Amino acid sequence: MAKRTLLLILIILAGRPEIAWTADGQSERIEDLFESISEEFNELPDLDLIEFLSENPIYLPEAGLNDIAAIPGFTNKLAEQIIFYANKYHPISIKSIADSLNLTNTQRLILEICTATEQAESTYSHKDYGGSIRLRSQHQLSKIKGYDNGNFPGQPVDLLQRYYVSDNNPDYNLSAGILMSKDPGETSLTDYYSGFISYEQNRTKIIAGDYYLKAGLGTLLWNNFGIRKGIDVTPDVNQTQVGILPYRSSMDISFFRGVCLNQEMNLYDDFNINVTGFASSVNRSAAIDEVTNAATALYRTGLYRTKSEISKKNTLGETAYGGNIELELYKVTLGYTALNLNYSKPVYSESASAFYGKGGMLGSVYSSISLNKVDISA
Repeated sequence: MAKRTLLLILIILAGRPEIAWTADGQSERIEDLFESISEEFNELPDLDLIEFLSENPIYLPEAGLNDIAAIPGFTNKLAEQIIFYANKYHPISIKSIADSLNLTNTQRLILEICTATEQAESTYSHKDYGGSIRLRSQHQLSKIKGYDNGNFPGQPVDLLQRYYVSDNNPDYNLSAGILMSKDPGETSLTDYYSGFISYEQNRTKIIAGDYYLKAGLGTLLWNNFGIRKGIDVTPDVNQTQVGILPYRSSMDISFFRGVCLNQEMNLYDDFNINVTGFASSVNRSAAIDEVTNAATALYRTGLYRTKSEISKKNTLGETAYGGNIELELYKVTLGYTALNLNYSKPVYSESASAFYGKGGMLGSVYSSISLNKVDISA
């Protein structure tokens, strides 16, 4: 117990220099941004990604479409426009790009925090290497009943540790990251952990560890983020860009754990083929019925403080494999996505978003065509 307390104190003290380091107001800007996103968009996805990009901003003139589209609040179409302006009118300021595209105040702030148009501003470039370490600690000062009655055996401290390294040059991009977190009331300092190694060269990308995928129109695989407001009257349903991305969030949901590969091929000027394959094995948290030995509900809060919450942790094994193939000819896109899921126990959840049964193959066929300012998808 004494060793654990000492380690906890050291981590808290180690996180304190970060407060002085962000005394320029960046931490306050991110907090304001989180609040703005909550009001403007329906769902909050990977806020840790915004925090990560605030320390490692994307260099727009060298950015890929998936890099920008992965940022909360930005569709593929908007990402294309941002990259177009950043390259055609380089050097151009973030303000000029935001004004040209009539971005909302929230989107403008996200772009300012997460991207850069000058090489000196960005550590996320293909011309250097480096890394970052982030230790964050928050102590819960208000009295919570769970601590007084002993239901929460852990310390009232919120801890996050993130380590990231990268080696970037004109020929390839190699990066790796580890994230560990603990919510207030949890006993383990590494209650949740995640990591990845990513390698990208030319049109080939491989990720080992934790990752998520974007494929097709989002019927099977997509980073879960609702876009409801912005410069478009309706959401961008024409989400056909395929991509694989490292998972950097401290939320233990909506990711795969294993290996994935993405290969882009340009056969000639207007004909492209994009192929993705993946395999995953991960334990999900769920409520298990003792009589039927079936999962009655997936547990998504990520909190493991009480005996009841801890009993749900990693109780449902999931194996998955699948792939996507997408053909793009001029402005016409055709694609097919397949996903095979198998669980260690049957899933009998009443939630419409949960898989029902013990296993099966899911598939999705999609198409889209772009005609000037009109996009048609099916």
